[in-house]
Amino acid sequence: MELPDPGDWPDNINYVRSYSELSTGETGVCIGFPDRHTWDIRVNTIAGTGSMKPTYSKGMFVISLVPINESDIHVGDIVTFNKTTKPDVIHRVTEIGSDFEGWYAMTKGDNNKYADQKMRFSDIKGIAWIDIR
Repeated sequence: MELPDPGDWPDNINYVRSYSELSTGETGVCIGFPDRHTWDIRVNTIAGTGSMKPTYSKGMFVISLVPINESDIHVGDIVTFNKTTKPDVIHRVTEIGSDFEGWYAMTKGDNNKYADQKMRFSDIKGIAWIDIR
């Protein structure tokens, strides 16, 4: 199965080398990129469910950028979300749409048969950026 490509930000390692600002923010640490807004970051540990194999496996760490609005999220992005569970879940965005409640994203673990329920913007906590194996 071919997976959709992530959105067009920040897809260049030069952003990592050329961040312009590093400070503390609401969720911990903020990182500023040239020509982009400042992003809060979150760190998640991958649980042992296997839902994102082979992309992620148990015990890995994922650094995520906290989205500011819906336009930061694209089909193919891997997002952390928390609708009713603790800790956060990390799955891939497979669809973005709008219904009578407004914007939503459909997500699915790469290794899962079925999609998750609709995620609203308020449910999405971060967009995977860097993984540490």
